[in-house]
Amino acid sequence: MKNGMNFWEKEHPNVLFSEKNRMEWYPKAGMLSIGKPEWAGPDGYPRQGKNVVLNIPAIAASEHRQAALDMFREIVRQLEMN
Repeated sequence: MKNGMNFWEKEHPNVLFSEKNRMEWYPKAGMLSIGKPEWAGPDGYPRQGKNVVLNIPAIAASEHRQAALDMFREIVRQLEMN
């Protein structure tokens, strides 16, 4: 935790929803959060679905950078086809 704040406290994400997912992109931090959509708990209040965060700077600095680029290109290709 840098400067006492987490990346999600420092900037507002670009948010996309689908029927099955919620994506939050934090461009300054280079973080992509992907999760399940909100759901209503037994008390009727909304709950956030489970999330994972993809740390883009960490992947870019790793030995798996090229494999990640290839994977993202394939994801973009499939998005463009559908």
